[in-house]
Amino acid sequence: MLELLRVGIFKFVINGPKGLDLPSYHGSTLRGAFGHAFKQIACVDSKRASCHECEIEIHCPYAYVFETTSNSKENGWMGAYDDVPRPFMFVPQLEGKTYIEPNEELEIEVRLFGKGIEYLPYFVLAFNQMGEQGLGYQRKKYNLKRVISVNPVLRTEQLVYEGEQNKIFAPKNVLTGSSIFAVLPEEARQIRVNYLTPLRIKEQGRLVQTIEFSYLLRSLVRRASALLLFHHGIKLELNFGELIERSQAVKRVKDFSQWYEFERYSNRQEQRLKLGGVIGDVTYEGDLGEFIPLLEFGRWSGAGKNNVFGLGQMEYTVYI
Repeated sequence: MLELLRVGIFKFVINGPKGLDLPSYHGSTLRGAFGHAFKQIACVDSKRASCHECEIEIHCPYAYVFETTSNSKENGWMGAYDDVPRPFMFVPQLEGKTYIEPNEELEIEVRLFGKGIEYLPYFVLAFNQMGEQGLGYQRKKYNLKRVISVNPVLRTEQLVYEGEQNKIFAPKNVLTGSSIFAVLPEEARQIRVNYLTPLRIKEQGRLVQTIEFSYLLRSLVRRASALLLFHHGIKLELNFGELIERSQAVKRVKDFSQWYEFERYSNRQEQRLKLGGVIGDVTYEGDLGEFIPLLEFGRWSGAGKNNVFGLGQMEYTVYI
């Protein structure tokens, strides 16, 4: 079923006439400003406290993108789906500068999943709205110059929005699961996973600071199952219990990870919040072949919590 995954990877290229000031980790800044702008351009009744009180919720782009819920009480392998993933994530530059020079271009990567790809025009409108309102603590304005659709597997790029002419084009090079999973190795004894941005995984209601392989796999299965169900209309058919049980035989043999914490400001709660997670390299050993497709899924879709901010980005290297 993972081969039915669809991921649209888009580079939003902006520049600010007066430069831009951003925090060192700006995924949260982008998410907050973007959500506010999206609501302004898409919501018909922004005074409501919750989309779930609105009679047109099921038809509203904002409700779908930012307050995605299940229209049914269907249960998944882990129980009720009470935390449906959003159909998008920001992928901020890992070593992004905190100050962007006047008229210097900045690329902001956004990934859309499944049905979410159809909402690309709303993302373009919201980025333009966000530029008019300003970004960063000084609210400096910027211009959206262009949007490029990227397919890293096929090594193709397509211009899907041109700012000067204000034209948008349908993306034709969306990344598909069939191309992602076509050439993966079938066997592996060791895999080194690099957690690029803070990975937040909860076990028994608490964040873990040591990522055992079974924790990672459980998180990937949960995210894959929900992304496919709610944004592709596909139920992932796996024997989850047996898969998780086999993953517990995989051992953590090298661990160069550490806990990393940063702060973000929540407009909704009107306070600064701490977000922590695990970053760094961890090497796992065991019979890992059957788990490689889920690791590959994590490479493109992230793992753990708070993925919309760009948390949970990961890469991996296979040692056969």
